[in-house]
Amino acid sequence: MNGKLSRSIGLALLVIVAVVLIALRLPAIRNGGGGGATAPEQITVRGTIGSEKANLLDDPEIKKILRDTHGLTVDYRKAGSLQIAQGATTGQDFVWPSGQYPKEVYERDHGAPTKSDVTFSSPIVMYAWAPVTQALTGAGIVEQIDGTAYVDMAKLLATMVEGKSWREVGLPQVGGKVLVYTTDPTKSNSGNLFAGLLANTLNGGAVVDESTSGTVLPGVTGFYGRLGYTTDSSGFLFDQFLSQGLGAYPLIVGYENQLIEYSVEHPELRETLLKQVNILYPRPTTWATHTMMALNPNGVRLLDALKDPAIQKLAWGSGTASAPG
Repeated sequence: MNGKLSRSIGLALLVIVAVVLIALRLPAIRNGGGGGATAPEQITVRGTIGSEKANLLDDPEIKKILRDTHGLTVDYRKAGSLQIAQGATTGQDFVWPSGQYPKEVYERDHGAPTKSDVTFSSPIVMYAWAPVTQALTGAGIVEQIDGTAYVDMAKLLATMVEGKSWREVGLPQVGGKVLVYTTDPTKSNSGNLFAGLLANTLNGGAVVDESTSGTVLPGVTGFYGRLGYTTDSSGFLFDQFLSQGLGAYPLIVGYENQLIEYSVEHPELRETLLKQVNILYPRPTTWATHTMMALNPNGVRLLDALKDPAIQKLAWGSGTASAPG
């Protein structure tokens, strides 16, 4: 598991560096002249975020920097990324969905925001309990390479299409068919991206276009039909995965940073989690770009504040603010 953790942290840090690379010179927020910085005007900035970003905004040190250095208190609510893109923006200063597609939907429905920036990118991954990883490895669906686990999407999909049970792939302690739990693809970016992975896998690995979408659509809808109810929040799904355990959620889709952030925020659980939970990387995979859209000058203040070197240093040095998904 140490190799997996090193790989995961390494990838997470590479994700975080995107924030550094896109950072522009941060203008000082000052009131008054005379060359001396004074206490910034305190305002509350309101917006809607993908739930995975809550850990970043709730981090005590980052909240302190935003408040003391930039005069900002962030009041957010959570929603699925496509819900954010399509929802009303009255009374909001910013919106922060996940993925390029929600940004395009937002601009189609609402027009261009006052300012926007890609704050970071994060790969789609699967989270599995250790016995699940062992069973899938034994079944030839997961391959271990240099301490990192990779999922053969074609083999996994074939296993699900054939209706094989967890018992049949070597996991007798889990009932039911082999499934990957994900969020609602019509409301959540992670679910939407995974639906795209499924479609391309059904299309022999080629990107689906208008000429092939009709062929793969029954397979994609059949997959989600077998899942039943799906949540619109990848953050909520991850919490359910951890709280309800192997029997309820053997395998889920999420963002790479979620386990790392959770283990940093709950150090007392870190060793246990890193032994019990594995990050699996789909082959192929896809990346979600996370674009914050500022809707007015207050939103711009928050967008610029997130480029503060002190916030970047926290994210880089401790992982506490690492790449929220």
